[in-house]
Amino acid sequence: MFTQPLDIVNRALQRCGVPRIASMTEDSPSATEANFLYDKLRRAELRRNVWRFAIRRVATRAVGTALSVWDSAVTYAVGALVQFNSVNYISIHATNLNQEPDTSPTYWSVYNGNTTTKVTFSAWSNVTTYAQGAVVTGSDNLIYLSLVGSNTNHDPTTDTAGRWTLYFGNVTASAWDSTTTYSVGELVFPASDASLVYASTMNGNDYDPQGGIGWVLLTATGAPLVVTWPAGTGPVVESATKNIFVLPNGYLREAPQDPKAGQNSFLGFPSNLLADDYVFEGPYLISMDSGPLVFRFSADVTDVTLMDDLFCEGLASRLALELCERLTQSATKLAAIASEYKQFMGEARTINGIETSATQPPLDDYIATRW
Repeated sequence: MFTQPLDIVNRALQRCGVPRIASMTEDSPSATEANFLYDKLRRAELRRNVWRFAIRRVATRAVGTALSVWDSAVTYAVGALVQFNSVNYISIHATNLNQEPDTSPTYWSVYNGNTTTKVTFSAWSNVTTYAQGAVVTGSDNLIYLSLVGSNTNHDPTTDTAGRWTLYFGNVTASAWDSTTTYSVGELVFPASDASLVYASTMNGNDYDPQGGIGWVLLTATGAPLVVTWPAGTGPVVESATKNIFVLPNGYLREAPQDPKAGQNSFLGFPSNLLADDYVFEGPYLISMDSGPLVFRFSADVTDVTLMDDLFCEGLASRLALELCERLTQSATKLAAIASEYKQFMGEARTINGIETSATQPPLDDYIATRW
């Protein structure tokens, strides 16, 4: 059973016919070369296929969700975002109470950015007690999600008891809207204080995040997300343009959004998946859809215990292929390992394909109109 990167590396070294290592950081040529290659090849092999064990879903909203309307009874902090008479404003005063934005220039300034914030998750602390759904940054700079409540003094980078898992959710938050229903994992900030970031812990969530039900306050900070809008796109409030969605943390490639569409047809009528208009540019997904999108994708999985054993065998063969010449200078072994990589990774892809099943192509316009 593969439980850690060292197991995969040692399997690769066995294929090369050299001694195994005790640590990825030990002072030896094998460890030095393997430590340099492991994460690079792991990500490359994960991206080559939509692996079943790496598929995740996330609910995401378009950049530029509408702001809450200014409320004279609310005391706004610096950086709070509101809408007043169809204009967006940002608070520039620490105790901003009952000051109308359009007539109080020392309290408010017109906000020309969008109403989505980029979220930075705070570093994990051993003295903080984390609630279920809390998100932190580990010492390895990866982002982790707390799976349990009362989570104290358990380092997410070394946790083996299932208290933490890698976070593959949103990295942006939108202004909370009382007329919107949120799903698990969506991030919001109250218009009264854009520096507070909350994560939804339930589906069908229409509660106020500051009310303590269905939300967890994250140790995170939000800052305005500056988007250089690609041609033909703009904030979601502009109905005539396409919309931008920020790709989730750990995104590697798109997975089929509705893999079972078209498996059955009524009276022989084709019922294939309708073609989507997704365009991927940099860290963004662009679509005419206004959202929210429940987006299905293949994630950057680092936890070896979540990986399929056949994938681990294939990854070990790929590592051996790269390590062989450096460690053995044997062309014969290199050729044999190349054949093994083709076999083992091919078997892994075959089994993965059986389990994920075939995906029907989008419905052809010609067939639909001729029917």
